[in-house]
Amino acid sequence: MLIQEENIEQMANEIWGGMLQIELTPAPKQSGESSGIGACVQITGAWDGAVRVDCSSSLARLATARFLGVQPEEVDIGQIRDAMGELANMSAGSVKPLLPSPSHLSLPSVADGSDYHLSFPQGEVFLKSNFEHEGEIMTFTVLRRKAT
Repeated sequence: MLIQEENIEQMANEIWGGMLQIELTPAPKQSGESSGIGACVQITGAWDGAVRVDCSSSLARLATARFLGVQPEEVDIGQIRDAMGELANMSAGSVKPLLPSPSHLSLPSVADGSDYHLSFPQGEVFLKSNFEHEGEIMTFTVLRRKAT
């Protein structure tokens, strides 16, 4: 597989920094489940896996507001879920060219709350990068299906 941490940093800067004007900096590794919102897009074909984006509720709200061009207090949870799904889709779309062809993307799955669990059956973490913006954490994870 050709994807590396440098690819993730570049992708995060392009999507979050370039499009949303949210500057992300690398953050220490986090453990456990996130509190906030997560979105996942499966990749199937010559390579089977998923791309997952998790972040705090306040960072998700800010990203949604920037995505829609409104103030953070103007967005609702439905818009946040849609925006996070689209950000996961864009992230998976950035990963896809680094994978063997042909590969296909699923529609995003989104989960939120204080103790949500968003899983990828038979998946294992291949690459995980944490970023922060003003103390709020965003985690980007690439999962791959375990060989059977």
